[in-house]
Amino acid sequence: VVVTSQQSVRQRAGRAGRERPGDVYHLYTYNSFMEELPVSSTPEMQRVDLSGTYLTLLACGIAQPFKLRLLSPPSVASQRHSLRTLIEVGAIRNTMSSVTKAEYAAGARPEPELRLTPMGRRLVSFPLDPRLSRSLVAAHQLNCLAMTLSIAALLSVGPVFVTPPTSERDDAQAQWKRFVLTEDGDHGALLRVYKQWLGETRKSRRDWCKRMFVSNRSLEGADRVRNQLAGIVEGHNMMPRCLSGEERDYGWDTDTQLVLQAMCTGYKANIARKTDDGRTYRTARGNQTAVIHPSSCVTDQPAVVIYQEFVHTTRTYLRCVAPVKQQWIV
Repeated sequence: VVVTSQQSVRQRAGRAGRERPGDVYHLYTYNSFMEELPVSSTPEMQRVDLSGTYLTLLACGIAQPFKLRLLSPPSVASQRHSLRTLIEVGAIRNTMSSVTKAEYAAGARPEPELRLTPMGRRLVSFPLDPRLSRSLVAAHQLNCLAMTLSIAALLSVGPVFVTPPTSERDDAQAQWKRFVLTEDGDHGALLRVYKQWLGETRKSRRDWCKRMFVSNRSLEGADRVRNQLAGIVEGHNMMPRCLSGEERDYGWDTDTQLVLQAMCTGYKANIARKTDDGRTYRTARGNQTAVIHPSSCVTDQPAVVIYQEFVHTTRTYLRCVAPVKQQWIV
């Protein structure tokens, strides 16, 4: 269940009569519709992280993407967050625009511009969040690229673990425990789910997912994404071993600690350290306090963790968490 808008409700109601007469039932009161729902939905430009968009625009030669005139411009805070992310992964650098003598005499002055670094030109070829792309480059340097490709694909699709009905929650927890190892956290659990899913025949995968309370659709999507990423990697000659095709190398013999070390390179800002109370964590970016989400398999409260999502609900949570070592954080 997600919050919608009055505009979206009216647009969707029109579908009921598109091909033949139909009825629409709204499961809320008229007062809720008029007083609680926003008139229109927030434009996507104002809701999403723009670091990947800015990286693409810079690759197209637009040196000041934050100055583009847009119908629904993002907030200044959102723009700064995205640019800071690109700086952290080493994708951009600040320069000053050049001005001729004639232009200077006419009143023009140099202005700050952004330029792609060699690392930025490398990252723009991946259809991923720049932080995830930077992790792949680090994985190549640490010789754990095959396994990190799988993690990148799994993190790029919908949730792998399916929320079960209350009556089946104990069964789901019992099945999920077989994928858990404390030392590599939720990232390692995702890898083990993917490995076992691949070991099933194509016909049996759907039934296996139902028994394990995991999403076959997400795993199929991750498999397609991984194959696409492997093709890009091979095109860059980043690894001599076969990563795509029928005889794919998944690197299952790789130490997952190397994978987490590579992730720390891309997600420098997604690090949190345990506070003195021993239960909460303080994030590296924003200095915010949060706790590990109850759905995480990390239960032993490690000193330093990496997380993929920062979620606000009744409390502030870190989701998709794994313990990391302080010396990995550059």
